[in-house]
Amino acid sequence: MSRRRSNNRRSGRGGFSLVEVLIAVLILALGLLGLGAVFPVIVREQKIGNDIIIGTMAGNSARALLQGIDYGRATLMDPGEFWREVRDGLTGDSPATGNSYRNEGAWMPAFMSEGDRASGRVTLLTPSDGGLEIPLAQRLYPIASWSSPPQFVWDIAVQRVIDNDGDPDNDDLRVAIFVRRLDPRLRPPPGKSVLSCLTETPPSRVPVAEDMNGAPTLDGIGGTGSTPRYSQIRTMPVTFDYDATGSATQRRRDRLYVRNSVTSTVEWRLARQPNQKLIDNLGNVYTVMESGEEGGRPFLRVSPEVPAFVTENDQILEVAFTPQVAAAIVTWRVTP
Repeated sequence: MSRRRSNNRRSGRGGFSLVEVLIAVLILALGLLGLGAVFPVIVREQKIGNDIIIGTMAGNSARALLQGIDYGRATLMDPGEFWREVRDGLTGDSPATGNSYRNEGAWMPAFMSEGDRASGRVTLLTPSDGGLEIPLAQRLYPIASWSSPPQFVWDIAVQRVIDNDGDPDNDDLRVAIFVRRLDPRLRPPPGKSVLSCLTETPPSRVPVAEDMNGAPTLDGIGGTGSTPRYSQIRTMPVTFDYDATGSATQRRRDRLYVRNSVTSTVEWRLARQPNQKLIDNLGNVYTVMESGEEGGRPFLRVSPEVPAFVTENDQILEVAFTPQVAAAIVTWRVTP
């Protein structure tokens, strides 16, 4: 009798039913799905942060190179007056924005001819005015003498720092270095390394490529046929509308507006990319957070906000940027 009662007690112990198991599996699956959605965001943010750190290092390396370069290589220019002659060569108007290099501090990217688009070589100023050629091999990072393959490439633009004293000869010069990661789909031809295919004559790839319409191809080729096409720095006109006594909307400092006609250009499509880096004609560097439209006016929301010292709407006239989202923009000021 006692054995039978013991068996009855043992058989009365309940386990998990099939429904309970299925519910537990569903809850676990939902948790794993939520966790899986977080991982790509974390990886992307880590990559962006890593690119900013290394991009800034590459920009500072470029600055050191330009400060120690042999200016005797510059054609039609006095090596001892190199930066002064660069500043004085900034005359005329920007073909992209119409803003004056001399009077409004428009950005002038280093010159690149159509032939240079296939090699990546740039010249500070233009060959006709004289200038300093900077071959692609000197603009790769890590540099060619290191054992690591190149991961980044930098480009250069210059502008006058307008001090409004009425004498352009007293203006300083601002130099901006734009650092970009090499195209993610860049694949060297069989038997060649990334470095060799970028620096051979003629090169079979470029670090950052665009198609004939100016859109990034991300494959190191772009262009047409087998001739690669290097992707250049772009400029775009913008306006800053601010009214300290106006409504809350009018007091926003995180908006850069563009004309409606600009939204049909490739520059607008490139400038509005999330995390895109922009530098305005005052030397302020921004990151694009989003684009939108407000009162029928297209805008870019940027971070950080426009600095408090900007109080007039006509102070900000344009931005410069690269078609591929830059890892970093490094600037410094030169007194010729």
